[in-house]
Amino acid sequence: MAADRDRILELGLAALLGLVLVVLASTLQPDYVTDHETYERIGREFVVPDCSSLHCTRVLVAWVIEHLPGPSLVKWKTYAVLGNLLAAFGIARLCRRLGLPRDAVRVAVGMSALGAGAQLTLLDPHSSDPFIYALVPWIVLWLYDGRVWPAAIVAAVAVWAKEFAAVPLWVVAAYGVIAGRPALAARSAAAAALVTTMWVAMQAWFILAHNYTYGDNPSANLLDGGYIVKWVNELGPARAAASLLLHFGPLLFLAVRGWWHSDRPIHLLSLAALPALAIFCYVQQPDRAIWNFQFAIVPLAARLFAGARVWESAAWLVAYAITNLPVEGDWRLPIVGTAFVVCAAVSIRIAVTRPAPPWILDLFATSTAPLLSARRVAAIVVTFLILGGALALAADITLHRRHDADGGFNVWGYRGRVVAHDSLRVAVLGGRRILGEPQPPGLVSQLETLLNNERLRGDAGYVERRRIDTVNLGEPADAILTFQQTLDDYAYLRPDVVCFYVGDEMAPAGNATLRSGWRRRSFLFRTTGYLPAIPMLWNGQPESVPVVPAAIDDAGWRERVDALEAAVAQARQGSLVLVATHPFLADGEAARFGALRARLTARFGGDPGFEYLDLHDIVDLSSPRIAEDLSQAVFRLLVARQ
Repeated sequence: MAADRDRILELGLAALLGLVLVVLASTLQPDYVTDHETYERIGREFVVPDCSSLHCTRVLVAWVIEHLPGPSLVKWKTYAVLGNLLAAFGIARLCRRLGLPRDAVRVAVGMSALGAGAQLTLLDPHSSDPFIYALVPWIVLWLYDGRVWPAAIVAAVAVWAKEFAAVPLWVVAAYGVIAGRPALAARSAAAAALVTTMWVAMQAWFILAHNYTYGDNPSANLLDGGYIVKWVNELGPARAAASLLLHFGPLLFLAVRGWWHSDRPIHLLSLAALPALAIFCYVQQPDRAIWNFQFAIVPLAARLFAGARVWESAAWLVAYAITNLPVEGDWRLPIVGTAFVVCAAVSIRIAVTRPAPPWILDLFATSTAPLLSARRVAAIVVTFLILGGALALAADITLHRRHDADGGFNVWGYRGRVVAHDSLRVAVLGGRRILGEPQPPGLVSQLETLLNNERLRGDAGYVERRRIDTVNLGEPADAILTFQQTLDDYAYLRPDVVCFYVGDEMAPAGNATLRSGWRRRSFLFRTTGYLPAIPMLWNGQPESVPVVPAAIDDAGWRERVDALEAAVAQARQGSLVLVATHPFLADGEAARFGALRARLTARFGGDPGFEYLDLHDIVDLSSPRIAEDLSQAVFRLLVARQ
């Protein structure tokens, strides 16, 4: 009879809790700009090319919800309610497994469902948070029971929604170490490494295949203070501290006090979660980050409600729920302030009226478990080597992204940001003059600015509205001989215009002719098209390669003329072509280039998609006229194609 009564009571409380969440989700409306358009677009388009939002990499929930029938907002609100209910039930199961009595478990359910993070998702459901809140307690429970691979499979799917899904695996791996459970530690660590590798690979795929960036999201700026610096700066230190105190003060107070009343498994699980909690408070908005760890916080806080009077539990939960209401208005301060005082007062009463536990701090145990087999050790080592490779790739991409906006080389080996998927592209090939320096902006960067100038577009009669991106494919030496190989390497860009800038030939000091280009010295670039940044840290940037003015004899010149003609013919198969000569040529060079012009004009002169631009009469290499003349020539080609 008692068991039936408890079951009926719990079902009634679950129904009441669900009703409360439905009411909150129906009435709460955000008064700020949310990310709903981003998530709805992800759901419709699957992948959003050139997306500059961190949310674009959190795709799983949007992919599912936006393909369900019904109004979008209703679907997202329903998802938030169900996610928080499932999270609360998961917390309940975890608390029972950790030895909490039923009365404490009931309070834990309310703590989870009515917490600050949960209510925020009812206000703004367009995120992956409800999904993660729902799954993480169950993942921790499965791991605690030694069911590592079911937990790992679920986590591997869930990282497509949010990266936090991998964290419980790392936390339980740390727990296994300090709890004297080496098999659990090793298996959880291996699973964590695999899931993390999958997440890193997913991020790399979005970045490399679809040109995703994190925009100005401070979470990616680990060396500049992460998100916590932005959050504190926006709110101010006093408001930031007050916000944490309001939403988490009573809960964390009870959790700290409950730590001394809890059993060893909860002690160790909470300690294992502390490093990850510190990391996520740094890279994420701290109040949101803390709620991700409800699986470690709530069991500690709820432990003190074992044996509590019904009015104490009810008063605390009601005050706690009101304190966490994400609402604004003149009435908020007195009502929420009063609720906070009540919640804090009941927390203090509960903490001081519980009998003090015996001072036993048996945290670290000596393991009597058998050692891992050599095969398992080898598998774990291989797993971590794979993770190391994935993290090295992530570090290399990060290094590229920190510098490509300032004219450094991007992941595909050309200067500046990766070109947008829908832009019109002008590829510029040439020698040291084109390769340029990251700062100040070089000739190619100046050309891009002019090509996107609305007045110049109008003056030239160019009416298309698409942005024009330039692609700097310059070489430090022997540029003409590398043109065909460079065109092959970057054929996937499908440039609308190819500009060959010739006449500034340099030769590598003391080296043989480089016919394939400096990028192809990288095995990774030759095989994948990805140019690693880390080797350039010790090998030096290509513009630092020692070169001398090329002394080209007649045979060498004929070879270069043949190579240029072949490159023009190759480029003309799908692109408009501009050949421009370097300014201020010496007399002998001017004669050679006069013959070159005659030869190219004889073959391509009747082609409206080809133009030869002679710049040799410009004597000042810093003259803005060089970029201006190049831009006008490009406009002429584009206008002729309109």
